[in-house]
Amino acid sequence: MFQFLTAIVMVSSALLPGVAPANAVVAGEDPAEGEPPMAEAQFSWLAVTLEEAAAAMLAAVAIPHLIEARKGSNEAAAIGALRTISTAQSLYREGDKDGNGIMDYAEEFSELLEHGLVDDVLGTGAKQGYIFELDTGSTAGNNSTIFLWNATATPAKPGRSGDRSFYVDETGILLGNDTCPTAGSNSTPIGGAAPQAVGDDNKQSCGADEAVRALIVGLLSAMDILSDGQLVEAMKALLTGNGDVILDGILIGLDTDGDEALSFHDLLEDPAVLQARFANMMGGGSQASSPGPTTPSSVDSFFDIFTDFSFAMGEELQLGLANEVVDFTVPFSTMRESAVEEALEVLDEVPTLDHFKCYASTGESVRDVVALQDQFDVMEETSMRAKVLDPEIFCNPTRKTLADGNATAIRNEDGHLTGYEIRPVFGGTSGAKDVVAYNQFGARQLLKVRGAELLLVPTQKALVDGGTPEAGAGVPEGLDHFKCYEVTSEGFQPRSVLLEDQFDVGQSPTKATVVKAVLLCNPTRKIHHDFEHDTSVSIQNAAGHLVCYEIRAPRHVRDLEVNNQFGDGQKITTGEAALLCVPSVKRVPRPKA
Repeated sequence: MFQFLTAIVMVSSALLPGVAPANAVVAGEDPAEGEPPMAEAQFSWLAVTLEEAAAAMLAAVAIPHLIEARKGSNEAAAIGALRTISTAQSLYREGDKDGNGIMDYAEEFSELLEHGLVDDVLGTGAKQGYIFELDTGSTAGNNSTIFLWNATATPAKPGRSGDRSFYVDETGILLGNDTCPTAGSNSTPIGGAAPQAVGDDNKQSCGADEAVRALIVGLLSAMDILSDGQLVEAMKALLTGNGDVILDGILIGLDTDGDEALSFHDLLEDPAVLQARFANMMGGGSQASSPGPTTPSSVDSFFDIFTDFSFAMGEELQLGLANEVVDFTVPFSTMRESAVEEALEVLDEVPTLDHFKCYASTGESVRDVVALQDQFDVMEETSMRAKVLDPEIFCNPTRKTLADGNATAIRNEDGHLTGYEIRPVFGGTSGAKDVVAYNQFGARQLLKVRGAELLLVPTQKALVDGGTPEAGAGVPEGLDHFKCYEVTSEGFQPRSVLLEDQFDVGQSPTKATVVKAVLLCNPTRKIHHDFEHDTSVSIQNAAGHLVCYEIRAPRHVRDLEVNNQFGDGQKITTGEAALLCVPSVKRVPRPKA
């Protein structure tokens, strides 16, 4: 899988020479100093490789087509395997292979294997994405015992390795279901040759490719964050104008054997060469148009995020069993029919996340209890029950401007966050851990994570003298809750940025000094208990984290009333500008082998 994605990006670069956008952001540049630190320049180079990323995503849309092709291949193979088992059982019975003088059937696949009636793989009961089970029995006849048997084939991974299940018994009639439930004696007969019975109009998927789609959306969300919110819109523009041409170029480039179809052979051809060419493209090499420094760290920064995606996608695409490699193809014509439209649909699903300028705040204590589960909790198979206390910060979405004039626009003006102190009651992740964070202030920022301190809650605000929100209305959509942990870090170089939020309307943007990282905020699932019912809020953007940096900036004293899931009309007073929370991608370093 890793080589497959490498091939996508390598070919995309070869066909579409990288051109830096005119407004390429130089991440973390200090207006006072004028030059970004070297690590940040390397990272900003990654952020502007938009054409390559767009082409990679377009090719990644091929994955569901490849899954469908493989499922069809697996289903045809399963039908063929059941026919083999049916023939094997007849030969076993007629030849009295067990030598007991009784015209019975094999009770285990191993018995059929022992007498050479099935191959070594089928003899294990698992083959090409399907699990096979054999059952035997008997019934009393008029003058003798009638021996019975049946075998079923069910997908090892429903919706991944196959959709349909199949059944055959001593009658030799093959039956099947068009949906996931295991086929049985009441299922529909399958007529004709096995391959013709697969993929008919009545077939229904028993597991759409939500997981695969979610992984692709998650990758795009992470890359959009790393590009400071430029990637998705640039990709949409690129595909809208040249999608068909880009698609044909990628397909032709990946088609190593020239058969007008994609296959495992095409995608995994000579992985060492593909990796070398990819590293050359990412590191500069002959690609003179690639902006920014060309050192190994820029390649490593991309691989950190992309490799995690590759591992996750690889797990989803392990459709065979026991490391079987079963080649299959998907014709170019299938891809050409809808791939561009599907790519644009996926891009529309990519969530957005703003920068936030957060003010130290005071207000009435909530004193409510919630259950929280973020990615750290999931890793340790736990959750946290916490008491929610006083509001400590209030966060406005903010526009961030760098020295070169490039700015990150506010995408959701109504999406505010209120940060409440939380006190664990029980549960939650245990102990300190190290996390690597990536954002526009640098790659591979090592954060040492301590205890959970705040819960950020999506909030609607209104100034007291500007009107009160309607009761129960306006809690922002598309914005997650975040569980925030205290962090420490080393080596961060303070820098200046210009910030402009809703408190700055009518004034000049605020110059702020970004000092150091102090919080890592993971998107979190929240369950709110009350006397009538429980309200569960799921994570919407698993890739979108916030790293909050201490800042030095002017205060804005405001008296607010806010609405969120803890109630309407909460009174909050803001003071010092305390934090800049930056959209970030997080990864926990993999244990060394």
